[in-house]
Amino acid sequence: MEQELDQAQQIYDLIVSYLVTYSFQILAAIIILLLGMWVARKAPDFLEKFMVGENS
Repeated sequence: MEQELDQAQQIYDLIVSYLVTYSFQILAAIIILLLGMWVARKAPDFLEKFMVGENS
C-alpha cells in the first residue's frame, strides 16, 4: 500500500511540475489558437468586401 501511495505521489509531483513549467506556454498557445480562429472567421468577409470594392 505504501509503495502505491509513493508512486501516486511521484506521478502527482511530475504532473504539477509540468504544469508549472509549461503553463504559460500552453496559455499562449491557446490564445494564439483562438486569435487565429477569429481571424479565419473574419478574413472571408474582409476579402469579399475588398474584392467587390476593387471591381466597382
